Amino acid sequence: ILVVDDNAENRDMLSRRLARKGFEVLLAIDGEQAVAMTVTGRPDLVLMDMNLPLKDGWSAAREIRADARCRGIPIIALTAHAMSDDRSRALAAGCDEYETKPLDFARLLDKIAILLAARGAALDGALHGKSLQLPGTRTREPLASLSCLRTAGSYSMVAPVAELVTSPA
Repeated sequence: ILVVDDNAENRDMLSRRLARKGFEVLLAIDGEQAVAMTVTGRPDLVLMDMNLPLKDGWSAAREIRADARCRGIPIIALTAHAMSDDRSRALAAGCDEYETKPLDFARLLDKIAILLAARGAALDGALHGKSLQLPGTRTREPLASLSCLRTAGSYSMVAPVAELVTSPA
């Protein structure tokens, strides 16, 4: 999970709590880093503060959504703005969910679980009828599901394998 927040205390608190729940956590401090790290690292999910320096969260979310390699990565907007139009604005920018600060960590975990499960199901569907040639082999093996790649709640292999499978042979 990529945690994007310019506030060091918020970043530290959230990353420690997520790590205790078994998530691998990456950190970014501004919107430019968020975009770069999402494109290069392809995290399973992005938790994006919307009020960021250099590039705000709305702009960063739009840029991530514009990149074909990152379109399937869920983004949860994190913001102190609690007005109904703020939620609409975040969703319009490409965020999949919205959570206000101060964070309700249990509710945030529920949203993370739902989005990761939905992403896994979508990737599994993309595998129907696909095969993959593993390095060092001469044959292509059928892939019915990415579930064999998921271990202990970690989806770190899902994005690279999904890219291989869905790319033209």
